[in-house]
This record gives sequence, structure tokens and C-alpha cells, in this order.
Amino acid sequence: MITSIIKWAALALLGLMAVVVNVLMSPLIALFIGRDGYLPGWLTWFQTHDNPAIGDKAFQSNQMPWTLVLPGWLARYFLGIGWALRNPAYGYDRWAGFEVKNDNRLYAASGNEGVDIYRDAQGKCHVVEGWCLREVIIDCDKYYFQFTVLRRWSTSRAWRVSIGWTLSKWELRRGNVCRLNTTINPWMDCRDGTT
Repeated sequence: MITSIIKWAALALLGLMAVVVNVLMSPLIALFIGRDGYLPGWLTWFQTHDNPAIGDKAFQSNQMPWTLVLPGWLARYFLGIGWALRNPAYGYDRWAGFEVKNDNRLYAASGNEGVDIYRDAQGKCHVVEGWCLREVIIDCDKYYFQFTVLRRWSTSRAWRVSIGWTLSKWELRRGNVCRLNTTINPWMDCRDGTT
């Protein structure tokens, strides 16, 4: 367990540097976004694996609708900066993760596995407060953990700290990559008179 914590800390420190580089260099990195909306392979640490470097349609139309009237190359540039600031070094977190290759693992969780903040289909925010420690041992010798705490400050704000690797049962499916997880968010928005 101690070795895993040291490994996570070293990867998290490198990840913090990747985030700083991504945030500070996003105007330069965005210049490399191709017509297809993706960065070249050598910039994969700064590319989300599940969406183009310009974000998904919801991000484009909901958070940066003003880019829709710009010429294509300029829209890609500003969308790339916005998406990088929203998801800095997301590709690094995937690189620092591990692929679930088989079912030969032991999984344990303590606390409340339902700890989460999310919006339902109607846009209502739900906050499930508490803490959770997830642990997995793969092939009898590879230990990974995820520790998460989520609490409300008020009816409109919450804070979350989550460290380790993403280890929900959904993430631990065969073929998935469990990403490095270093989340410290002291001011999460949960406005709308939520539960």
C-alpha cells in the first residue's frame, strides 16, 4: 500500500506540472489542432481520449456558443483553449493510469460508494455527501486505491477531494483505462435548490 501511495504521489506531482504547462501553453497548443479537431499524437497528454481537443457539441453550444459565428480555424482555436482549461492534462491522467486487462482482481470499498455530485436529465443537481475508499489488487501484487470526500459548504456549493485512480465498478470493466485521479475542487456548483 505504501508503495502505491508513493507511486501515486510521484505521478500526481508530474501531473500537476502537466496541468500547469497545459493551462499556460493552451494558446500555443491550440495552434496544433487539426481540421478534424484533434491534436497530433505527440501532444496526447493534452488531448481528451473521449472527445476532440475542441470539446463535444454540448460544450461548444452551451459554454462557448459565441465561437459558432467565427471562421472554422478561429473557432477551433478558441474552443481548443476553452476545452484545455476545462480538462487540463486529461491525456496525462490516462497515460498514468492502468488498463484493466482481466478479471483477476480483488475489490473492496468502505464508506459510501454512492458519493457523487451530478445533474439529472432535468438539470437538477444532486449531492451525495460522504467519503469512500476503494481498493483493488490486480494479479495478486498491483495495489491501487481511490479516496474521495464530498461535502456541501452550503445549499449552492460543495467541495470534493479525490485522490488515487478512478476505481468505480464501472471503471473497472475489462479493456477500460483507470485514470490517475487528483481532484481538489473547493467550489463546486450545486445551485438550484437541490437535495
